[in-house]
Amino acid sequence: MLGVTALILHPLAAEAYVTAWPALGDNVRFVRVFNNFADAQANDELQADSHWPGFVGAPRALWKGAQEWSSRVHPGPDPLQTDGIGSGGANLDPHFTGLAANTGFPNDNVASELNGSNAGVIAFTELPPNDGWRIRFYANPWIFDDDPAGPAPGCVDLQAVMTHEYGHALGLDHSGVPGATMEAAPLDVTALRSLEADDVAGVQAIYGAAGSSKPRIDALTFDSSGVLTLLGANFAAGNELALQGLTISNLSSTAGGTVLSVSPSSLPAAGDLRLSWSSGPASGSAVSNTFPFDPAGCAKPGRWCVGKLNSQGCIAAISHSGNPRASGGGFLITASQVLNNKSGLLLYSYAPAFTPFQGGTLCLGGGLKRTPASSSGGNPGPTDCSGGLSFDFQARILSGVDPQLVAGRVVFAQFIYRDPADASGWGLSDALAFTICP
Repeated sequence: MLGVTALILHPLAAEAYVTAWPALGDNVRFVRVFNNFADAQANDELQADSHWPGFVGAPRALWKGAQEWSSRVHPGPDPLQTDGIGSGGANLDPHFTGLAANTGFPNDNVASELNGSNAGVIAFTELPPNDGWRIRFYANPWIFDDDPAGPAPGCVDLQAVMTHEYGHALGLDHSGVPGATMEAAPLDVTALRSLEADDVAGVQAIYGAAGSSKPRIDALTFDSSGVLTLLGANFAAGNELALQGLTISNLSSTAGGTVLSVSPSSLPAAGDLRLSWSSGPASGSAVSNTFPFDPAGCAKPGRWCVGKLNSQGCIAAISHSGNPRASGGGFLITASQVLNNKSGLLLYSYAPAFTPFQGGTLCLGGGLKRTPASSSGGNPGPTDCSGGLSFDFQARILSGVDPQLVAGRVVFAQFIYRDPADASGWGLSDALAFTICP
């Protein structure tokens, strides 16, 4: 029997989350949008965002709303969620697959506007959704706004309403916890964008908490020859990769399940991709987080691999500012949590690896390139983790000292530094993967 759950209703008498129906099946964890939103404010955010590639306006806002329920934080900042979008922590990773041709049927996984009104109801989800769902936003009397920084006065936050409604699609009813995303009658609709502890507990009760063996994408690169490389953890011997409008099967991983490379026969559209094991457990535990990919763009630098615990109990963390460009700009690679007043340097190569090295892991393969050593600085003493290392990689690109550093080249970099109290005498950061942009 078809029922509906509205956003604005009287709160239930529950004290916590309510699970009302089964989990979405593995094959219906995708999200689409039919963009018939008529309000100008619903489609006036047209600035491209490389972290959410290929879509603007209402579709991007709705994509973000559903993405908040995913297992891991999606790359890219959000003005109102400084900790990022994606805090469900469950065996659930919705995959935004783009635009639908129409509003679809009740189990077609499409969000759209519905011309009409219903006594204060903003939106509703058609149920039961375990074999699919449909979310409708009433056109009247509401004015929907797609602004990532929050709606204009008198408008309703499209992203926030989608976050709430997608919670219904996942199997959650209204919660009696004030401030929860699944609260029935919130005082602040925009606050629904960010999941609270009660929402996280609810989605994990239905889908299970994401385990340490779940596949994970941390970074990707796309070189000038058309090779797409995923970097992360827990990739299987056989994998399937779902891109926008393209699925590639029977893909093997290397480097202990941390690297997967593929040359797509045709370029997919821009958007999120997602990896899954070719065979394995169901219910999302064999499916990775989603990750943005724009074959026409330049992939953002990303951290991956693991650093080594040093003699002071710290792990040096690599970071960066700017983006590497053959034409110039600024790109600085840094590491924090390094032992103070020790010599260190940046290593880089043109292939990834995951190899035991000096009591830690070397994340670089092939021939290694060394950069000049420098002191980590920090406190004068005693030994602690106040040191840091940095290297101006943009200057190296422009210097011509390494003629292979050209546009389209993929580079993998990792810091190594002295740690006299360690058995091997060395400390290691995690790694940074990046593509040199034009």
